[in-house]
Amino acid sequence: MLHHVSIAAKETKLVAQTIAELTDGKVGELGPWPDGYIVWASDEAGTAIEIYPHGTELAPDDADGEVRFCHNYFAPDRSPTHAAISVSRTIEEVVQIARRVGWRCVQLDRGGFHVLELWIENNVLFEVMTQDMLAAYLGVVHAPRVAEAGIGAQPLSMSIRVSASPTEVWRSWTDSEAIRAWWPMPEARIDLRIGGAFELLFLPDGAEGQRGTEGCRILSYVPESMLSFTWPTPSHIPGDLAHTWVVLSMRPDSGGTEVELTQLGFGVGPEWDACRQYFRHAWMRMLRKMSAHWAPDSSTEIASDGGTVTLERSPRASGM
Repeated sequence: MLHHVSIAAKETKLVAQTIAELTDGKVGELGPWPDGYIVWASDEAGTAIEIYPHGTELAPDDADGEVRFCHNYFAPDRSPTHAAISVSRTIEEVVQIARRVGWRCVQLDRGGFHVLELWIENNVLFEVMTQDMLAAYLGVVHAPRVAEAGIGAQPLSMSIRVSASPTEVWRSWTDSEAIRAWWPMPEARIDLRIGGAFELLFLPDGAEGQRGTEGCRILSYVPESMLSFTWPTPSHIPGDLAHTWVVLSMRPDSGGTEVELTQLGFGVGPEWDACRQYFRHAWMRMLRKMSAHWAPDSSTEIASDGGTVTLERSPRASGM
């Protein structure tokens, strides 16, 4: 984990205030060095960004003491050091903030995910990601087994229209009691924050690792729009398979909501093929339950990468 990083700037206070605005953070003075500031982000990791005056260099102490601060009057304006940060702001908000202080900001494709290239004082690069961009980024970097295999395993994707507003659908996935109203389970533990629990316990008295989604965590979210979380592979399939992750998108659609579910992180091989097949049927049953919660007597069409499937009635069984 990276908990803090430092950069140099000419207008340190302005840079600190601008970064704090982007991250919903707070600015403090940096005691060891004049005109230095620190921005504390509002997250659970204690993330901080330190801003030193241009030309500042860090050096080890000759007597094995604390780090020494030095000044290089010939320091270049630019540096190979850069950072990637995620923010809760929209693309438009980030661009507007950058434009106000005269910094370059442009959206670019990094191959599988997008970033906003934000150039601090037009010299230091920050790759800024909105929550949607962060979900796509995590979908790429959390799949090392796919890269090691040398081929790209396709995600599992499907969508359905439900007769409820995005607000209702959002609550039905992010509130522990609300999710149990349509997806029967004895216990649910949902802590809506980055890194918070997303544990749906279908068999709370079962053996460890077989109770449900124990240990799963929320990766990112945009209220009433997107939710992503880790998801376990089924225990009955042999093989040491790691967690996958799921991205739920919610969009208003003709008085209802289109819900798109994408599961990522599949590897390759017979075990993973069985895993994908299991989840294809399991998620269809789950989506039908969700749809039937608001329209119990209607048939449901589920669009997936395997075509469109029509389910006539809601399954009564609980779990996946």
